[in-house]
Amino acid sequence: MYKIQANLMAISGLDLQTQTLYAELLERVMADTIGPFVSKLETAFVPKTVKGHKYWYLQYRDSEGMRQMYLGRETVELLALIGGLREQAKAVAGSLDKRRKLSAALQSMGFPVWPGPLMQVCERLASHGMFANGAILVGTLAYSLAGGVLGFRLGGSSTMTNDVDLSFGSGVQLALPDTPETDVPGVLDGLKMGFLPVPQLDSNEPFTSFKVRDSDLRVDFLTILRRKAGPVYMPRFKTAALPLPFMDYLIQEPVKAVVPFNTGILVNIPNPAHLAVHKIIVSSERTVREQAKSRKDIDQAGDLFMALLGTRPRDIEEAFHDAWGRGPKWRAALKQGFRQLAIRQAVLFKDMAVSISDIGRMLDTKRTSTANRGRKKA
Repeated sequence: MYKIQANLMAISGLDLQTQTLYAELLERVMADTIGPFVSKLETAFVPKTVKGHKYWYLQYRDSEGMRQMYLGRETVELLALIGGLREQAKAVAGSLDKRRKLSAALQSMGFPVWPGPLMQVCERLASHGMFANGAILVGTLAYSLAGGVLGFRLGGSSTMTNDVDLSFGSGVQLALPDTPETDVPGVLDGLKMGFLPVPQLDSNEPFTSFKVRDSDLRVDFLTILRRKAGPVYMPRFKTAALPLPFMDYLIQEPVKAVVPFNTGILVNIPNPAHLAVHKIIVSSERTVREQAKSRKDIDQAGDLFMALLGTRPRDIEEAFHDAWGRGPKWRAALKQGFRQLAIRQAVLFKDMAVSISDIGRMLDTKRTSTANRGRKKA
């Protein structure tokens, strides 16, 4: 691995073999998840004889227990179909075994390893269509996975977290066709971990968070801030989400990533450049009591910028331009955030902060010139 040093943090470039394995795992998981539907392994074809006739059922297990789906009365055609489905299942079994080995290899090569219960929550939500229905993973987990997407292990990736933060409401259509709704409360309850809804200050408002009693394990649901400031009910997920400012910017260009756990978990995460700029913005919005979180935002943004400068520098410019053009409040937050970044990671980011300020002044100048030309024409 190679390292880029900064004032406080360091990021490590993943070697070519690790990046290749990650790309292979992502490709395999996407093929199995987004490609043609393949029957789950936890299924069995069960016959029942009623009045001398044999009938076939597909038996499977979900969060509610064992279920059976009626397939029909036995015929030559139905038996051929069942045989084909069984062969498909064998093929998937081989694929899942390969995916499991790839995940284990990636973990041994430096990918972050989070607590097992946290990953079980992500895996179960994914298997019940959470990400296929368009949910986007945000927060510390998304930050760590963004490093893998860019080919780096980020300096703060080792930070332990027990939070799963999920956002909804992107303008990008992520939901797969014919994906069943995700019953979030039912899925969490089915894990038998003791998840309970976290009450709101206003008891009349719906829950937006679930937490395990006497544990830090927590799942929060977020969405973009529109006109309504209170929790927004999401029928497709049977839960509510908390609207937050700047969330529309964060999740507008999500990308696919894979969590190297078990057979691999396909998730949606924010565009890494938007994630970095978003962290700069929210760092300046933190209260005095949240300065530790503000410093964490700055450091994680710095990690992401370092990785992006080495791989996709133009993404930084485009993400910054987008945020800068959204109004005075956004520009003020960007300026304050980048000033803090220059202080905390001065070695690498002092010049970068200056150049971004220059971009801002250029945009302001261009906007003023355009307005003046418009007045002259009028």
